[in-house]
Amino acid sequence: MLNELRSLVSDIQFAETELKRLTRENQKTGEGMIEQVFEIAKNVLTFEPIFKKASMFGTRMEQREYFYRSDGELLKGFLINSSLEYSGNANGEETEEFNELFLTEDRKLICFYTVHKYPDSRKHSMQHEVTRFEAHFDDEEIYYGSVIRSLSKMLKSRYQELMTRKELMLERLKDLDSVRIDVEEF
Repeated sequence: MLNELRSLVSDIQFAETELKRLTRENQKTGEGMIEQVFEIAKNVLTFEPIFKKASMFGTRMEQREYFYRSDGELLKGFLINSSLEYSGNANGEETEEFNELFLTEDRKLICFYTVHKYPDSRKHSMQHEVTRFEAHFDDEEIYYGSVIRSLSKMLKSRYQELMTRKELMLERLKDLDSVRIDVEEF
């Protein structure tokens, strides 16, 4: 029995050491790949100021408080992923809570826990309050491949949107050319 316990403890210690090594390797490789993706995509990413709190969200009278970097500049980021964690009624208010992952303009991944509170339990109201809390995440929680795929998917979607808009503009120009021909006939 003692030999079995010694063997089991030895196996656990080996597994823990291996897990730490794999975690470090995952973090180093993932961060390196994020850095490469950032360098490739930085000219087409739009980094927006990340707000801490917004009242009357979605209206013209919206008011926001922002996060700031340690140098006093606004913290700006690009939302990569948002996952719904909770949706329901809490303390008489309709509430939705999200985990959000941003890529910042200084190439770091930052996680926020974001809470949307809707007045009078009107979930689809545009006028609601949003609060973001910076959340700590463990390196073991980050799926760098998923982050990169999500960013790639967003860029593909943006490209398709731009191509659709370009086609529309070409159609409009073609239409203007036909009007120009008609006008010249007068």
